[in-house]
Amino acid sequence: MEKKKILFINNNFMYSDGTTTALIGLANNLDPKKFDITIKSLFYFDQDILKNLKPGIKVEPCFGFYFRGFKRIVKLLPARFWYKVFVKEKYDVEVAFQCDLPTFMVNASENRKAKHLYWMHGWDNYPEIYKNADRVVCVSRHNEERCREECKGNVKVTHLYNILDDSIIVEKSKIAVPEEFKFSKKQKPLFVTVGRLSPEKGYVRLVKIFRELKDEGFNFSLVIIGGGPEEEAIKSAVKENKMEGFITMTGALNFPYNVIAQGDCFVCSSFNEGYSTACTEAAILGLPIITTSVPGGKEIIDSCECGLLTELDDESLKAGIRKVLQNPDLLSQWKEKMNTTKEHFSLKTRVSEMNAFFDEIYKSCEAN
Repeated sequence: MEKKKILFINNNFMYSDGTTTALIGLANNLDPKKFDITIKSLFYFDQDILKNLKPGIKVEPCFGFYFRGFKRIVKLLPARFWYKVFVKEKYDVEVAFQCDLPTFMVNASENRKAKHLYWMHGWDNYPEIYKNADRVVCVSRHNEERCREECKGNVKVTHLYNILDDSIIVEKSKIAVPEEFKFSKKQKPLFVTVGRLSPEKGYVRLVKIFRELKDEGFNFSLVIIGGGPEEEAIKSAVKENKMEGFITMTGALNFPYNVIAQGDCFVCSSFNEGYSTACTEAAILGLPIITTSVPGGKEIIDSCECGLLTELDDESLKAGIRKVLQNPDLLSQWKEKMNTTKEHFSLKTRVSEMNAFFDEIYKSCEAN
């Protein structure tokens, strides 16, 4: 069996990045007898994260750094230029694993013999580019249907859920928790949320929502795990709303699973997602989920067979959290259900779907 060379291009390769986690899960579970894997990371690059990849997977940083406004500078030159700078070898499969520059680079590829795949984590509106794809892969059924509709059926599109190794997540959740991150004895229920602290995650509004619920007389705790550009704004919101005794921010944690596992309920307050990696990790750990109706949100709740889907606006999200606070037995019922439904997110279930897809890609390369 001849190996096929497959290239993944992504924006960043770093902790606290759901797309990085998804790419690691995919790369680690591709058949090494069929594929020789190379990852090219354009901007942020964390050398330490390489230990999470299986031997034999090559990772090549491109710029290796990022600063605010750098992407605008990079885009002053055409994507074809950057493709030629960073892609020196010939690959059988070229995958744009994120939107923006990776997508433009693969679209600019002059390697017409290669199969070209475009991964859509959120909603990336590139209908003219997607028409050139051998396959567009969405990480939620919601966006697959939207892509098919908005591209008027002219795109070969499917969906594959992100792959996470549930055994690693569960194993790391059992690691002893440092004293500063022991939250299990805080005021119940303990809500947990994890993500990059950026505007689309909705954390500033989440602080306000919990302050309003506190004013209604409810008791609770909230732990926010992550780092990012809005970190100072969120800290200011906690202080201004006098929520220091109710809300704790941990900063970014490489492996937050032992902290997440202390929680009673996971909250996704996002305005936009593809298919939330953080929600998937919480589900694997058996935490019930409240999520806004971002793409993939309904699919996650349907797979859990419990939890709560709210609309995107503040009042709907607040009403969902209030419902849990008003009905203490609800979380216990949901946790019992999660004991069985968390298997829907397991590595075994999702790898079989992914391997079926890449077997098809391999055969199409053989046919060339």
